[in-house]
Parts: sequence; C-alpha cells; structure tokens
Amino acid sequence: MVEPKRLSTFDRYLSLWVGLCMLVGIGIGWFFPAFPAALKRAEIAHVSIPVAILIWLMIYPMMVQIDFTRILEAGRRPKGICPAGFLGVSDDWEIPDPKGTGIEEFRSVRDFIRARVEELLRTMKEDR
Repeated sequence: MVEPKRLSTFDRYLSLWVGLCMLVGIGIGWFFPAFPAALKRAEIAHVSIPVAILIWLMIYPMMVQIDFTRILEAGRRPKGICPAGFLGVSDDWEIPDPKGTGIEEFRSVRDFIRARVEELLRTMKEDR
C-alpha cells in the first residue's frame, strides 16, 4: 500500500497565511490611512507598481519551479549543494581543483569547463 503524500507545512497553513496577510493589510489601511494613499501615488497607467512587484515576487518562484525544500537543505548542509539544485537541476561536473598545478593542467581544466558550458548551451538551444 502506498503511503499518501503529506502536504508541506507551508501548504497546510497557506489559507491561514493568506488570511493573516489580509488582516494585516486591513489593519494598515485602518490605522495608517496615509499608507494606502502613498501606494495610490505609485501607479503607472492605473497599475499599482508595489502590488505588481509583490505579485511578481509571489509568482516567479513557481514559474521557475524553485524547490524551497532544497533551499532549506542548503542552509542545514551547505557543503556540496549546487545552486542550480534549487531549481531541481543538478549535474556534478567533477572539476579538478587547478590550485597549485602547472599551467598545462590549469589550461586543461579551463578547456574542460569551456567544453561543458558550450555543450550545456547547445542543449538549452535544442530544448527551445
């Protein structure tokens, strides 16, 4: 029998978080009436720039499919975590450390990196 997948803490309390944010927004408008007026002045073509930025910040991580559990893991065990792992993509190139080596070894590492980057770019272009 397959065990049902549990919701993350964030997902379980999402409704509570949204409700709390709404109450804070109402409270700010009630206790600081100058604040909504200041936001109103930050409009272009009837679009609130602060609201647009906040919506973009809310949606962008979903668009690029950032895995927030990997970000938390990186904080707990930072060694060996590739930044691309936040996107669910990880490829260890096993690049040797050229420190303390001769110029020829350094050049071979440089050429290896160049070849891998070119291959990666070629693959990305083909995926489009």
